[in-house]
Amino acid sequence: MKICVPIKADNMKDFLVKFAQAQNNEKVDLIEIWLDQIEDLNIEEIFKFKSKPLIGVMKEPKEFGKFVGSRSKKIAILTKFVEFGGDFVDASLSEDFEYFNGLKKEYKFQIIGSFHDFIRTPSLQELEEIIKHRIYFDCDIIKIATMIQQDSDL
Repeated sequence: MKICVPIKADNMKDFLVKFAQAQNNEKVDLIEIWLDQIEDLNIEEIFKFKSKPLIGVMKEPKEFGKFVGSRSKKIAILTKFVEFGGDFVDASLSEDFEYFNGLKKEYKFQIIGSFHDFIRTPSLQELEEIIKHRIYFDCDIIKIATMIQQDSDL
């Protein structure tokens, strides 16, 4: 079992405090950084203090993130994250999977093919299709997060 701590912060100052706490906690194995949350993001600064594997996340408001830019801007930020030594990139779109699989030829990192539905839990058939889709695009890890409304969702 691995413990992953997500970090959301409005600015680099607050982020670095939370980041230091997570890095110094021996129970924490991985750190998930919500890059979209940090208004004055400085990726280079993050990697000056890296001692544990890092997951880069760029989520839009529909996934409770704050990113509202173009796809190319999102890709550029995550690419920089990988170039500086990010260990994982959390992606949810087919075109992102294709791009990051190409980038894996130059850099060592893994793709987390994620799916989020914060309203309901899709049917088993829908979940199987989501998984097949991520397998087709060679995601290294598949992550599914849904909202459980009733016992039959389990």
